[in-house]
Amino acid sequence: MVFIRTDANEKVATGHIMRCITIGKKLEEMGERVCFLLKDKDSLKVLNGQMQYQMLQGCGEDIYEEIPQIIAFLKKERRPKILLDSYEFDGKYMQGLKEHGKVISFDDMFWEKIPADMIINYNLYASKDEYASRYAGEKTVLLLGSSYVPLRDEFAGKNLPLRKNVTTILLICGGGDQQHVLPKFLEKFCDDGLQKKYHILVLAGDLNQDKERLRQFAACWEKIRIYEGARKLAPIMEQADVVISAASTVLYECCALKRPVIFFTMADNQAEDAKTFGENGMMHYVGDIRKDVEQVIENVVEEIKVLENDIQIRSDMVHKMKQVVDGNGASRIARAIIDL
Repeated sequence: MVFIRTDANEKVATGHIMRCITIGKKLEEMGERVCFLLKDKDSLKVLNGQMQYQMLQGCGEDIYEEIPQIIAFLKKERRPKILLDSYEFDGKYMQGLKEHGKVISFDDMFWEKIPADMIINYNLYASKDEYASRYAGEKTVLLLGSSYVPLRDEFAGKNLPLRKNVTTILLICGGGDQQHVLPKFLEKFCDDGLQKKYHILVLAGDLNQDKERLRQFAACWEKIRIYEGARKLAPIMEQADVVISAASTVLYECCALKRPVIFFTMADNQAEDAKTFGENGMMHYVGDIRKDVEQVIENVVEEIKVLENDIQIRSDMVHKMKQVVDGNGASRIARAIIDL
């Protein structure tokens, strides 16, 4: 049995639980039993009945209070394993579970040495040398680099052509958009008349609180379309000639689909994405939206003009994306977990 401890809510991005669902499905395909352990009821909206789950009961803000409940689940199984996906789960938390089962953890930030049996960091900036140094002499299994990006099957094996003209733009800002960025983008686009020139697609995630406002834009303008709580994202993303997104796993999904990207950051843990995806021109980075939302949106509008007018720039971006992912990362992670 593999337990997966993660959550999604107004503060925690839905990307954590989404990538865990992808891995969980691969584990099940390989014959492994999987059970999610959740605390926040908002997580159920994202899980959407796709996987077995148990709710942790009576836990407060202190994450260590939930450890006894998790241990009770682990003790019921023979050779249990638990995958952890939250920035809250530190070394102390993992140590409390370690003697009761194999501990696997995502480690996007490389903050501290953690007592996990397996560590996953699929980001382009993950340094194999730094990990080798930190875990020298340990038996920790390290799954590092973009060959472990856990993309869903819908993103595998795509070889989409680059269209000559920019006619369709896609806006994405995570599952919750806690900073209400999407309505601000649409307001600016409509002020500048972009909604008359382009088809504008907007992905509104399960926890988005601005859906009614977004619907109002779509009701007023024929070329604006809102996708609410979509489960299959690739067919929507394939329509776009340019994707505008917050930094997240979406950037890797765009690499798989070969879609040119303009992106911004909105969390501290996305700073490295700005460097690795933005520095060599693979994608166009326009700033941290928390610092100056109006300027970042203005930068996006200017970058749209740049990409629209120069197919060679878009072609160069797509060429650099081709070597980033192959769509088999989730299968590699699942197999490694089973073999652990």
